[in-house]
Amino acid sequence: MARQPRWDAPGAVHHVMVRGIERRLLFLDDADRQAFVARMEDVLLACAAFCFAWVLMSNHYHLVVCSIHGNLSRLMRRLNTGLAVRFNLRHERAGYLLQNRFRSRLVRDDEDLQGLVRYVHANPWKGGLVASARDLEGYRWCGHGALVGRRAPFGFERVDAVLRLFADDAALARRRLRAWMAEAPAAPDW
Repeated sequence: MARQPRWDAPGAVHHVMVRGIERRLLFLDDADRQAFVARMEDVLLACAAFCFAWVLMSNHYHLVVCSIHGNLSRLMRRLNTGLAVRFNLRHERAGYLLQNRFRSRLVRDDEDLQGLVRYVHANPWKGGLVASARDLEGYRWCGHGALVGRRAPFGFERVDAVLRLFADDAALARRRLRAWMAEAPAAPDW
C-alpha cells in the first residue's frame, strides 16, 4: 500500500520525530549533538523555519517546527541527509542511519502546542538523563533552557511565542512554565 502524502502548508506547525534505524544511536557524544544543533541552526534559518520545542535523545530526536513556506519535507531531507552523512563519515560506517521517513503530525491549536512543548522537553527527564524538572533547565540538548532563561536562545528558537502560551509577561510565563513542567505526566507512547 502506498504511503499517504504528508499534509503541509505555509505556516503549518508539525511535531516531527526521527528515530535511528533499529533504534540505534544517532548521537554517540556531545560532538555529534553539537554538530546537529549547528546544522539545525543553518538549515532551519535557510528554509525559513523555526522551532517551538526540540530535543536530542540518544536514538531519536523531536522537533515542534513551523515552516513559513510549507516546505517541511525539504527541510527534513536537508537535516537528515546531513546528519547521516556526517555520522557515517565521522564514525567510519556505511548504510542507512534513520528508520523510515520522519514521522510528523500537525499541531491542532495552542493547547496542543503547549502540550507538545512539555512532552518534547520532558523527554530527557522521563528518559532518566536528568533527575528533575529543575535539572532539565541545564540540559544542553533541548530547548527548555532557553525558555526558562538559563541560556541564550538559538536563532531557530521562538522563545517569545512559547512564553506567550503561558502569559503575556515573560517573567510570569517562565514561573508558570516551570510549575507546569514540574507536573509533567509520563510520556505517552508515540
